[in-house]
Amino acid sequence: MLEGTGVYVPTAFEAQELQDARTVGGHDVRLADALAHTVDGRIAQYLAGAPALLERYRMAPPAARAVIRAAMDANRLGGAALVGRDFLQAAAEGYLGDDDYDALGEQWLEEALAYTQQPSKGVRGLLSRVRARQGSDGGGRWRLSDYMDHIGRVERRYAAPPASFWRAAREYLPEPHLVRAVGQAAEARWRDAEAAGLYQRALDLGGVKAGQELVSLWQERQRAEEARRVQEQTALAGDGEFLEELLEQMLEQEQYQQAEQLVREAAGRGHPTAQLHLARALVLDGKAEEAERWYAEVAQCSDPDILRAYADDLRERGDLDGARAALRAAGDRRAMGELAALAEGTVEVEQAAREAFAAGEATPLKTLAEQAEAEGRAADAARLYGDAVEVFERRRRQREEGMDFINFEAGPRSLLDYVNPAVLPMPPGETWALRQLVALLDATQGAAAGDDALGEVARAGNAWALERRLRERNQEQEAQALLDREVGQGTPWALWVQAYRAVHDEQVTDDVRRTLLERAAQARVGQAVKMLMERAEQAGRAGEADQWALHAAARGYTTPLWELVRSREEGGQWEEAEQLAWRAPAGQRSWALRRLARERTGEHATALLRHACDEALAWAPGMLAERLEAAGEFAQAEQFARTAADAGDRQALEELAVRRKDDGLDRQWLALLANGLTAEGTPAAPW
Repeated sequence: MLEGTGVYVPTAFEAQELQDARTVGGHDVRLADALAHTVDGRIAQYLAGAPALLERYRMAPPAARAVIRAAMDANRLGGAALVGRDFLQAAAEGYLGDDDYDALGEQWLEEALAYTQQPSKGVRGLLSRVRARQGSDGGGRWRLSDYMDHIGRVERRYAAPPASFWRAAREYLPEPHLVRAVGQAAEARWRDAEAAGLYQRALDLGGVKAGQELVSLWQERQRAEEARRVQEQTALAGDGEFLEELLEQMLEQEQYQQAEQLVREAAGRGHPTAQLHLARALVLDGKAEEAERWYAEVAQCSDPDILRAYADDLRERGDLDGARAALRAAGDRRAMGELAALAEGTVEVEQAAREAFAAGEATPLKTLAEQAEAEGRAADAARLYGDAVEVFERRRRQREEGMDFINFEAGPRSLLDYVNPAVLPMPPGETWALRQLVALLDATQGAAAGDDALGEVARAGNAWALERRLRERNQEQEAQALLDREVGQGTPWALWVQAYRAVHDEQVTDDVRRTLLERAAQARVGQAVKMLMERAEQAGRAGEADQWALHAAARGYTTPLWELVRSREEGGQWEEAEQLAWRAPAGQRSWALRRLARERTGEHATALLRHACDEALAWAPGMLAERLEAAGEFAQAEQFARTAADAGDRQALEELAVRRKDDGLDRQWLALLANGLTAEGTPAAPW
């Protein structure tokens, strides 16, 4: 029928087109996979090329498969999207069996990389070379295709890398955060000796956080000397907390010369915590000129905590202008609040209070408005309250615009309370600023002025408080007219209030209730979706209930899905509950199944956990090991505990080792507890 007809397919889809595809194609597995893993909107190329890539991977020669798996592990364990040739060469050896390794030719790496680079139907090859742009240092790097990254995360979920991988990561990954991430992956798999080497390498590259983790490893083994050495190196690399901890220890032990040497070396390397401590010590020693030089260095830093501490020092010395400059440079919420406290003069005080409010610190502006009100300056108080209301309203609109679902039950009070005004002194949308403004206007200008303020907020999109006030005054006709107007404009809260009241009004038919709830759901009201789900389930329309729950979960609102799963579980519909959990969107499925497995007991739990293991859910082996151990299935428990450790969940195997540490003549469990595992999964030697 379409012979001779061309169909235009864009090279790449726009952001809105991608969002529309996610909405209408959420249950198409292939499309969902393409949307999750495609780059720059190139969906068509991904759908066309992915099967061909998978076929090439399955048919790859051993050496090519080895470099691909090394790249897979680098990306899934360390986030290393780009890896160098040297890394691939060093890491790949451990992915080859003895026969395959012996059969390698002289040009094995070049041949393997040539195989992986071949593109398939508009999609990059399995592993492709990245051309360096001018001014960048990315030359000689290789990138795994997105689809193969996805395959690797599933296929290798339970596979621990060989020793060559950890060694290559330590020697050839160039950035400290990547090396540290691989170290964390090693520690999660109880490969603590490998983790220690990786953390040390990351620290040597300047990764301060890796030093913190390495100190913990040494402290767990009561290796005080090694821990102290790493603490000092980490402090010199810029860790202020470690520096302060070491200085405290040195001063307690009267090691004054060592303390001064440490702080001077760290300060000389440009670390602001050390510079601040050194400046303070020099002031105490009467060396004011040298202290000022170091304070000048502190003033150039960008750490808000250090700048606030510097401002404290300046304030104590009476240099209020300098303190203000330091606090303004810090610029965070606390600093702006402290800056407001230092302000002098009406104009400066008000300006500082506004700046603090803009930074998220409301206290100065609130205090200023309340002070003006207490002093009888009603106009000033009203102006300040009004400014705060305007900011609050702008933030509210921004929050709602960024939500897939508006949750009227979030926070300390819910809109369900609002439906019964007598129990809610401050409904959602009515901030302290609005409440106090209206009370002030009521008291000084009359209720009409308070109504005007609420009306202005209502015209800006927030009519909650005004509608409530009208009903409290028994002005039902005016309140209903306001609500009807907001309903006509599609305001979410109004649609939800209208639907909620209809559901609880016996005079309203079910068809009308359903229509109103669906309108509220279309307006992104999460509670409307939840109520539609509940009503469908109660009416025996399970398929419809499923669709509402899945619709909400796909947009991040998971409460309906879990409540439906749990209600079916409690009703003895175990199979239906589990099937619904498995149908959850990819981002919610693992969470729902894990929660369900925790609540189950006996055979139902074991069956679910085995299924989850088959589907490569990383948490499942460890939980299954615990259940099997409790059931007396000790050999299977150990098998799954080891699988869990290989997948990055060492807890089950550690707990098993604690329980079995006195078993057996070879003392392997004690060795595990002391030293962890080798890359191959055997007890490691002391390190």
